[in-house]
Amino acid sequence: MERRAPQRAFAPRLDKIKASAIPRAVDASAGVIWGANRPLSTLWPPAGKARLPLLWRRALWRALKTRRISSGSPSRSTRDLRSLVMHSPPSAVSRDFLTERIEIRLAPAADPTPVHIRATRHLTASRLFSGRPLALVARQLPRLFSVCATAQAVASALACEQALGRAPDTATQDWRARWLLAETAKEHLWRVLLDWSAALGLPSTPDTLTVPLRTYRALRATVPSAIDPFAPGTVMPPLTPNAQARLKDFAAQAAAAVFGQAAETWLARCRDADALQAWSQQAATAAARIGQALYAADCAAWGRSAVPALARPDGAQLAACLAAPAAEAFVAAPTWAGRCHETTPFARQREQPLIAQLSAAHGNGLLPRWAALLVELAGALRTLSDPAPVTET
Repeated sequence: MERRAPQRAFAPRLDKIKASAIPRAVDASAGVIWGANRPLSTLWPPAGKARLPLLWRRALWRALKTRRISSGSPSRSTRDLRSLVMHSPPSAVSRDFLTERIEIRLAPAADPTPVHIRATRHLTASRLFSGRPLALVARQLPRLFSVCATAQAVASALACEQALGRAPDTATQDWRARWLLAETAKEHLWRVLLDWSAALGLPSTPDTLTVPLRTYRALRATVPSAIDPFAPGTVMPPLTPNAQARLKDFAAQAAAAVFGQAAETWLARCRDADALQAWSQQAATAAARIGQALYAADCAAWGRSAVPALARPDGAQLAACLAAPAAEAFVAAPTWAGRCHETTPFARQREQPLIAQLSAAHGNGLLPRWAALLVELAGALRTLSDPAPVTET
């Protein structure tokens, strides 16, 4: 029997579907604008190919068959919001729930506040889990927030366990911490090898991501079957030799792609600003070329600001903010001690000797931020290679 690819069967329908029932929304990660009265095939992808991502194609077809997007406005029902967990298309949920983004508006010079910044956050998401079993919340939360899903799962597990008065044992904490470090390293790989290069007009090197990302995806298979390390109260066995080997392979592959050498070697070498500049001139990696571009353009301090870095907040004070009547306002636009703070690799690594030296000369500009990203990545890869249990998340 001849097999037909799902996208071929679906693609002709996209040209006939209008987006008049779909609210205008901007996907901040891809720059996609959903507008009225335009065929969906012209909206995604920008190159003109009439294909949506596979999960969206399937979900959109299901929505069409059930007439869930036939009306002029999307439903705000709990059922539609929960459908996002199952990868429903944008049309199946409310615009405010879908379009989490940062809006930046530049005002005329006469405006006393020339820059206006507004962030939207999914305040509805927390209500979906009210009164739900902890096990269900632990399973669904990473699906709801697919970006940094492991970080969301770890935070969920720790919050539930704290509420229950429990503490994870050493082996469970080791599993969680290593998976969190691996996810952090994976995200930093994307930033260094793709985003920073594109921002500076340098050629991106997606091929260098292939090997470490393949190993990263294989990490999940090393978790013992029928055990969820992120379920509240779970008890994990010690890290298996297979898992240790895969984590070490991932760390070595990622370090080779970014630093051209082992992470611990790079950390020992780049202890000060002169050593960092020398490495960037000598190494043949995409990360080193970023450093070359920053030094050549003399833009080390570009983008510096007076926004302070967030220190580790007091847990009791944070819990009080989340339990207060104005908790939703705090979640939507959090401040600490009445001020906005940044929570970035630079904020977390600013006390490292190299970053402290760079920030003394360039503030929190581009060069210190690039170096902080590399330092945090190298530290994560070094820890993943070390067989000693990790107890800090």
